[in-house]
Amino acid sequence: MAILACAQTSILRGYLNKRITIFSDSRAALLAINVPRVDSALVGECKEVLNRRASTNRVRLLWVPGHTRVKGNERADELARKGANTPMTRPESAVGLAKNVIRTGISRWTEAQLDMAWRREPKARQAHIFMRHWDRERTSYLMKLDRSALRKAIGVLTGHCRLRRHLHLLGLEKDKRCRKCEQEEETPPHILCFCSVEKGKRNQILGSYFPDSKDIESIPLGAILHFFREGGWPL
Repeated sequence: MAILACAQTSILRGYLNKRITIFSDSRAALLAINVPRVDSALVGECKEVLNRRASTNRVRLLWVPGHTRVKGNERADELARKGANTPMTRPESAVGLAKNVIRTGISRWTEAQLDMAWRREPKARQAHIFMRHWDRERTSYLMKLDRSALRKAIGVLTGHCRLRRHLHLLGLEKDKRCRKCEQEEETPPHILCFCSVEKGKRNQILGSYFPDSKDIESIPLGAILHFFREGGWPL
């Protein structure tokens, strides 16, 4: 910004066939101007003005160390401090942001919006047991599945599968009790947490005989699907 201001000042003063030397203590600014590729609009504008000046003058850019009592640099620092402490009398200038900062900000905002929308969703009661919050890792896992595996995974998450309770709601099954323990309705949460017949397989695959329903969210979806496959449950 300071280098650009110096170059613009030389234009206003009408310098012609002069030797113009601009001193700067910013290595980053000097390096950005020196590289062929330009990713910043500010750097591009600065190079354009400098090239225009160089067509009718001899222009040099020189680095000076900061805070070493170089007279002109000390004066520049003094003016910068004065400007920083002066209240704005017009809209504040926009400051450029790195692309990765912008991408990260957009990603975090998007994830927060998705999480809020999911938590406010009044339906999908069973799916909320498996995913109380929007889960990037679980979502990525689902997106990588083929069509058949994805159908089964969604069936487990929503309860819309070939287990007895769902078939009973559709009028396709008279008995909605668990076919193995016959104690409760046959649903994915019952099979994962409460079915006494499956406790050994649960401990072997999921690491617990009777996991709490609140723990389901933390169990990898791949392990859950493997458990259902090993138990021969129709999905």
